[in-house]
Amino acid sequence: MARVRVAVTGLLGALAAAGACSNDRAPSESTGDGTLPAPGPIPAVAVFVAGEESGSITLIDGGADTIVARIPVGARPGGIRATPGGDTLLVALSGASEEGRNGIGIVDVAARRLVGILPGGSSPRAFDRTSDGARLIVSNGTADSASIVDVPGGSVVYATGVGRGASGVGIEPSGASTWIIGETDGDVTVLDTRSGCILGRVPVGRAPRDLLFSADGRVAYIAAEGDGSVAVVDARARTVLRTIILPAGSRPMGLALSPAGDRLFVANGSAGSVSVIDTRTDSLLASVAVGGEPRSIGISADGRKLYTANGASGEVVVVDAAALRVIRRIPTGAFSSGVAVTAR
Repeated sequence: MARVRVAVTGLLGALAAAGACSNDRAPSESTGDGTLPAPGPIPAVAVFVAGEESGSITLIDGGADTIVARIPVGARPGGIRATPGGDTLLVALSGASEEGRNGIGIVDVAARRLVGILPGGSSPRAFDRTSDGARLIVSNGTADSASIVDVPGGSVVYATGVGRGASGVGIEPSGASTWIIGETDGDVTVLDTRSGCILGRVPVGRAPRDLLFSADGRVAYIAAEGDGSVAVVDARARTVLRTIILPAGSRPMGLALSPAGDRLFVANGSAGSVSVIDTRTDSLLASVAVGGEPRSIGISADGRKLYTANGASGEVVVVDAAALRVIRRIPTGAFSSGVAVTAR
């Protein structure tokens, strides 16, 4: 727990040192039901969902699967990541006309407030953070580039051109390289995390959307929406080992790996389903209908529940991961996109 407090303090301290947007510039919008979000305890299992059209983050108690708060962040929230324990949430903000509103927003979850915005380059879409939290690597969709942000300094230290339509970002477990999806080019650009130098490019299929690594860093899984498939990539050789074809009509957009690493869950977008892949054999096991265009997917730390952020239906669908059945639907508002799950 001490490490969580240090991480949060470091982020908030970085804002003051860098002169990033502070509380006096935080949005004052209501939660959408006429009330303002009230401070309160952070749920033991916290589920965060970005609402692109509402400009807010919905906080769900993952124990009761009920909404705790809606936190206004302004702009258009996209990719989100939480610090361990869920004390602080980082969110990519883009599309705002107000100067200073584009970047990586920092939300104090207990206070239910946006407390600052770090620079993130042009139209940040997704990002990942180094294990020490000192750097963020951000994809800039309209600029076809990746920005590397120094968190303590509050500045972009370098930007590197990547594939067109820069979107999903993943730092491989050792931290040495960062992979940036080029959605338009159908590839992944591999960068040296420290220097920003390009180490290579890997063709992975049409319209790739999301990626993640196995715990040992040997394999990368990449969802290719245009091909209805998941590419399994040798992360060291940077070559595609095999391609897993999903059920007809699948439009894979988001990925989540079980805590044991033996199951890969795929949110299939407009197909309205989640597919399950056995990572030991790279074979398709089953699919479950969730409806509403699941765009991203999160999983509880114990592996028992899946949470899909459904864009078309504006809801989070809770799935029993073992039985593969829908157990709850939680309305979150128009166009739910990114999702993050943490446990205290």
